[in-house]
Parts: sequence; C-alpha cells; structure tokens
Amino acid sequence: MKLLPLEYRIEALKELKSYFFKLLKMEFSRYVLAFQAPTGSGKTVTMACFLKEIVNELPTHFELANRNVTYIWIAPNALHLQSYQSLSTFYNETRDIRTIGVEDITDDCLKPNEMLFLNWQTINRDDTLFMRETERGHSFREILYQTILNDTLIVVIIDEEHLMAGGKTAEKAEQILKVINAKIELRISATLTDKALRSPYRVMISREAVVKEQMIKKGVHLNPKVKAQEQAGRDADIVLLEKALEKRKEIEIAYQEAGANIRPLLLIQLPSDTHKFLKKM
Repeated sequence: MKLLPLEYRIEALKELKSYFFKLLKMEFSRYVLAFQAPTGSGKTVTMACFLKEIVNELPTHFELANRNVTYIWIAPNALHLQSYQSLSTFYNETRDIRTIGVEDITDDCLKPNEMLFLNWQTINRDDTLFMRETERGHSFREILYQTILNDTLIVVIIDEEHLMAGGKTAEKAEQILKVINAKIELRISATLTDKALRSPYRVMISREAVVKEQMIKKGVHLNPKVKAQEQAGRDADIVLLEKALEKRKEIEIAYQEAGANIRPLLLIQLPSDTHKFLKKM
C-alpha cells in the first residue's frame, strides 16, 4: 500500500512514537496517549502506520525492561469490523502485526505483536459469554491474566473515544478499562473526551494542516445555484426537485443534440422512516 507523504502525518507519527516509548519506560499503568485529528484526515491509516513503526522499532529500544507488547483495539457498534478489515489488509502486506478476533485467540492469552479487535457490546455486559468465567477459563479476564503472566504488556486502542462518554456508558467503559489495566490507553477521536484532553501526552492534527494537504476542503457549498429568493417560503424539497427536473431536461436535450438516444434518470433518495411519513398522509 503506497501512502501519500503527508507532512501532518509524518509530524504526528514522530510525536506519537516519542510519547509512546516514554510511557513504556514509566513505572505504572493506564497512561493516556491521546490522538485527535479531524474527520477525513485518515486517523485509521495514521494509526496503522504508527503501530507498524512501533513494532519494528521496539526491538532496538534496549532501555526498555519489557519489549513484548500486545494490542487490543476497541470500537463502538460495528466500527471494529471496519478497522479490522482495513488493518488486516494493511498488515497482510507488511506482516508486522497479526490481526485477530476472539475466535483466533490461542493458549488463552494474547501474544506479542497481536492485535485483538473488540466492540464495546462484546465486553460491556457481564453476562456475555466472553466476559463470563467458564470451565476452560476462556473469559476475557482470564485471557488478560494469562497475557500478563507471560510478561506481555497490553496497549489498548480506543477508537472514536468520544462515543463512550457520558452516563452509564462512561461508567461501564471505565470499569472495563480498569479490568484491562493496560500500560497505555491510546484514545483516538476527532472530538476527544475531557479525560483525553487533560492528558499531557496528546497529539493533535489541525484542520488547517489537513486542508493544506488537500485531504479535505475548506468548506462545502450545497446547491449553490438555489437562491433564497427562489424559495419564497416554499418547501425546500419542492424547490430542489424543480431544479433537479430542469437539470435532467437540460442533460436530455444535450444528449439529443449529440445524437445519443439516452433519457437520463432522476434519482431521489427517500428517508429511512418513510413508512412513518406515509401513515400520516
């Protein structure tokens, strides 16, 4: 996979690595390393590059008492599946990290340079099979215990960290993170929580830097040819539909003049709750 040499990514990787190796040398656990970057900047790709470089550089850091590190990637809803697919493709080429799911865990523990992908729904309830103690001892807690016994440090990556903020969700997330007791909690989001923002180990990519590299635009102008005076109190959807029909007719005429027997279609995307709308009619 050929990546663009983005200046903001190069600088972010330097800062992240500097903090990471510093935190690995420290005595205690649950240090927060925060990474904030705007949507569209490529947070997942940056993380993939960062972890790849960490794995490759760890063997050369002789000042570290322990250089065995395993990773747990946690995301809300089904986002962990998207990350798993993206990073699996990335690491299939480089073979730096072995990406795994729960079913791929062997010897009831996580191994160095493995990355386990989980979603909050898998571990935020004590009655899920993965969290319950079983006769074989294959629960999440037992896996963590065996991993630590094997002298392997745990780094947890919390994707879209802001989605676990507030109320019972935040309380349960904190309980889970206490159970994991990772050496480093790498928290990622475009809008970090207060806890992450308070961390002295924080790397931020500005929106201006991303715009400068043309990864995102300064702004988006929706329907620029629709003037406010044209609406004149009418429903905006009606005005947009009229404009779309005019454009469809314009394109049809252009095809006819070019000698092409093509009749363009106008596609309309309906809202997902149209059945509720129809019931009211």
